Amino acid sequence: MRFPIVASAIAALAISGLSFAAPAVASNNAPAITGVCVNPDAGESSSVVNGATFFVGRSGSVAILRASPTAWIHCNDNGTTIEFTLVINGVRKALTTRDFAPGGDVTLEQSNNFASQRWIWSGSNPYTFQNVKTGLFLRVRNSGPDFGQTVTTGHTPTSWNQS
Repeated sequence: MRFPIVASAIAALAISGLSFAAPAVASNNAPAITGVCVNPDAGESSSVVNGATFFVGRSGSVAILRASPTAWIHCNDNGTTIEFTLVINGVRKALTTRDFAPGGDVTLEQSNNFASQRWIWSGSNPYTFQNVKTGLFLRVRNSGPDFGQTVTTGHTPTSWNQS
């Protein structure tokens, strides 16, 4: 089972000379992309809370809630788990959590296919995502949500629409 492909996002990355396979060398002497991505799909993740749509984005190395979409590359390694990745300065970064207690920030770290970077997905749009290492769900914070707020993990899942 795979997420719907957003052709325009994949086309935009292809036009920029980036490849999904790693290690990959981009054209035009651009830096190589480090990090592995298997069965890539592109898409945005959003959640609707109290009538407002919140997209998963980034600010530096932290995942945040945004008003506008971010085109993530979903790396689907075996049909039940994915990594949410972005290529930043030639390095594939993945949503990562290592906190076993609810409420920790979700960060972006170099993709290494670690359990802390893989998420078990279930549902049929909207989906829920449970971290393989911690068992916690990707979610919006209880104290909000609000734009610019960090994305967190917890025992109760947030439903995420994939487009």
